Amino acid sequence: MKTMNHNMGKNSFDQIRAREKKMLGRNPSRVDMCKHCYSKKNGEPSNSAITSKMNEMEEEVSKLPHGTKDCVGPKDIFAKVVRKDKHGQVQILFRCLPK
Repeated sequence: MKTMNHNMGKNSFDQIRAREKKMLGRNPSRVDMCKHCYSKKNGEPSNSAITSKMNEMEEEVSKLPHGTKDCVGPKDIFAKVVRKDKHGQVQILFRCLPK
């Protein structure tokens, strides 16, 4: 029944977050983390469900005003597109900190 399976292998979210932070020069958003965790090594999404969710997230990111951060919350882009977090569980957790 599960349509979105991550492709992280033995790496933890913290390890991936640290690599993404080094590459981007800022803390990665949940959208950035989703792109990395649910894509193959070559950067392609692993199935059509993930492709459609990523396209929706990219569309939402493009609507943000320039320089705006998408901080974690019940109304962030990841929650709107993928699903709302359950009480006490935050998916692909990170903190929205200044640079």
